This record gives sequence, C-alpha cells and structure tokens, in this order.
Amino acid sequence: MKKALGLSLSGCEQEATTNRELENELKISYPNVTKSYMVVSDTVDSIKTASNLGGLVLIAGIIMHFYGTTTYVVVRWIAQRAIKTVFDHEDNFIPSPYPIERVWQIICKYFNIETRLDLLPYCYGEKFDKSFYAGLCKKLAEAAEDGDELCLKVFTDAGYALDKSLLALLPKVEAEFVSSGSLIKVYVGSVWLS
Repeated sequence: MKKALGLSLSGCEQEATTNRELENELKISYPNVTKSYMVVSDTVDSIKTASNLGGLVLIAGIIMHFYGTTTYVVVRWIAQRAIKTVFDHEDNFIPSPYPIERVWQIICKYFNIETRLDLLPYCYGEKFDKSFYAGLCKKLAEAAEDGDELCLKVFTDAGYALDKSLLALLPKVEAEFVSSGSLIKVYVGSVWLS
C-alpha cells in the first residue's frame, strides 16, 4: 500500500468542504489503495510545478476561474464571440469590420447546420454541450493561422481579455513580486491547444 496519493483536480477550489469530502469518500471507497489522500486545485499543482515561491496561474480551458475573480475568456468565449459577431453583422446591429463569410462557413460545417436558427439548440437547448461548443475554437484557430481577419480579431480580443484577467489579480499579489519583476506566471489549459 502506498503512503499517500495526491490529486490535483479542476474544480477543487473548496479545500475545507468539497476537497475534504472527496478525500473522505476516496478513503471509504478505496481503503486499500493508500493510507492518505490529498485533493487540491489544479491551480496549486500548476504553480508548484513552476516555482516553490508561488506565483500566478491562469488556467484557460472551457471555463476559467481564479481565486476571487471569474472570467469567461476561454475556448467557449472565443467560439461565442465569433458566432455573436456573425449574428450582429447579419442583423445589422454591429457591422463587422472584417468579412464574416468564412467564419459562418466554419460554424455551419462544425455544427452541421444551415441557418442561424439551427444553431440555437447547440447554444441553449437540448444539444448544448460546452465541450463540443468550445471545440469550434480549434476550427477558428486554423482559420486564424490561414490569415482570416475576423478570426485573428477574435483571438486578439481574447488575448486582451486574458491580460485583463491577470491585471484583475495583481492587487492580490504581494507588491514585492510585482515591483521586482519576479512574479512567476503559469499559463495552462485547453485554450492553448487552439
């Protein structure tokens, strides 16, 4: 039997409650695997891999959460931003400064749809699956690599929003880290696969 098993998991930010509950459930369900279980947030694992001094972790996946602030600049945000840009342009609400045709073709092919109404079940209805919805991001990234201006704009906006997320956390960082330039920043998550 092993002495300990550490699990660094997404969504395990509640140390005093859900993490301890999961540890206790593991002890009950799997008493012969290890003497001790420890469950922590994947944020802890990411920063400890990079530095024993601490730092700042930005995990950008399908959703993104920080201690003390939440943002949606993630693969789902990118997909939603592209779709909204097309819809706003088609509705003559906010004209896109870039051609929308390629992005609309990508959306139609990815979701296997023909009209905007066909997309609604994927956004709000019975076909909604955040992982599948977010998968559009990879197709948009491929178009951005090919130079599609609208896709490049969406990813540029996402980059700025990620920067804003980091800036929102700076007041919670010890001033010495910021002023010395020694603040370790770790970027992880599925958005980087796009």
